[in-house]
Amino acid sequence: MEAACLMARDKVYAIEAEWGPRWPKTPTALLGEGDEIDRDFQGYAINEPGKPLRHQKYALPRDIDWRVDNARRIVRGRTIDKRNIHGGGRAEWEQELAEVRRLLPIAKRHETRRARAMKQSGYKAAKTAREIAMRNLGDLVSEAVALPATGMAGVMVKAQALAAWGRYADALWNMSYPGALTWGSDFAGSFLRTATEGGAA
Repeated sequence: MEAACLMARDKVYAIEAEWGPRWPKTPTALLGEGDEIDRDFQGYAINEPGKPLRHQKYALPRDIDWRVDNARRIVRGRTIDKRNIHGGGRAEWEQELAEVRRLLPIAKRHETRRARAMKQSGYKAAKTAREIAMRNLGDLVSEAVALPATGMAGVMVKAQALAAWGRYADALWNMSYPGALTWGSDFAGSFLRTATEGGAA
């Protein structure tokens, strides 16, 4: 069980170390052009330079597709209703159409490059394998913690199970696996009861 966790964890870490620096950066032309939060290889949000509390956002191809259709519809109309398009004359909308047409292939190329990198890295499969291994270990630890402690031998079984979990689980796993946050207190209670019973005997 531990060997599976070790192999799965090391595989994930190796992929992150190799592909993190190779993750395609969002082209400057797309930054600020949409509402999609930019993310690194591991899926963490990227903040704007110098603004640690503000996520960097960019435009996806679907965002720009909509803008192309919108600008094309307006430009092709006989008149421009300034009430509906927040101001701007035909020249401005022709400029907008030209700009979003320029951005569209950039956005599509960026999306393709990131999808290709993710697929080639094998990251999703590695994370799934680690999740399976960790859940199997968690199930084993959960069973061990739930067992009634019969003397110090029983306490040692619980301690060994918790030690194994601690070697491979990070904070996210401790929060996401059901019951993991209370294992420590449960173990402490078992230990105290066993020690008390031993003293009374």
